[in-house]
Amino acid sequence: MRRLLLALAVIAGPVVAQDSALETVADGLAVSDPEMLMRAALANCIAYDFDTAIARIAAAGWTQDTDDGGLTTLWLDDTYAMINPDEGFCSVQSSVVPMERATYVAGDLMTTTYGGTAFTETDDNGCGVVSTDANVEDYIAISGDGNDPVCEDTGEGGSALTYYSY
Repeated sequence: MRRLLLALAVIAGPVVAQDSALETVADGLAVSDPEMLMRAALANCIAYDFDTAIARIAAAGWTQDTDDGGLTTLWLDDTYAMINPDEGFCSVQSSVVPMERATYVAGDLMTTTYGGTAFTETDDNGCGVVSTDANVEDYIAISGDGNDPVCEDTGEGGSALTYYSY
């Protein structure tokens, strides 16, 4: 019995540590660094259900607006989170974080969440998607920011990370 409990603790240990690490990242919603704001907002969408993520982000002082279609937009400085629990997506945009850094943030969040090694692929539209070899089903899509995101870096500094939860 003792060996079974020890084996279960060894197996569950990394999962608990990863959840705790992601929740720690999710707590950074009131910092002034745009990259950290982007990271923390998206970490909330990954670590919690979307309704809880909205409540946590708003409680950290982000301005909030919800439209009739269920899309909630929250913003602080140059960082915007658009979350629609009914549609199952969370997109965090920054007008100042370049796509190269956003790709790094996505990889870091995926490995913090699932472990393994992060990798970037190109989807059917030519946009980048970041996943991890420990869980290839979940991913974060990378694009430029704005109402009509583009897949390539425009050199103007904006980026968007979108997490889908089905």
